Amino acid sequence: MRIANIAEAKARLSQLVREVEQEPVLITRHGKPRAMLVPVPADSDALERLLLVFSPRFQGIVTQALRELQAGYGIPHEEFWAQVEADAVEDEQDHDEG
Repeated sequence: MRIANIAEAKARLSQLVREVEQEPVLITRHGKPRAMLVPVPADSDALERLLLVFSPRFQGIVTQALRELQAGYGIPHEEFWAQVEADAVEDEQDHDEG
């Protein structure tokens, strides 16, 4: 992994962007990590996952969901997928009738 201080990053951003295609670039301020340059994934799903990791709203949703699960709310895995399947069948029937 390449490490660059913030002054170097500011002065050589174009070069660092080229370098990030080979390896991530960690940017430091006063010797402490502050940011990281990573290549943008070619796969749109991978890019979306990367963006979600840094979304405060998404993180709040995940945190709340974990609290609910720990409090005993939620449904078992098998029940969830059975409901998804039932909903899909219902949607298909509604589509056929329309």
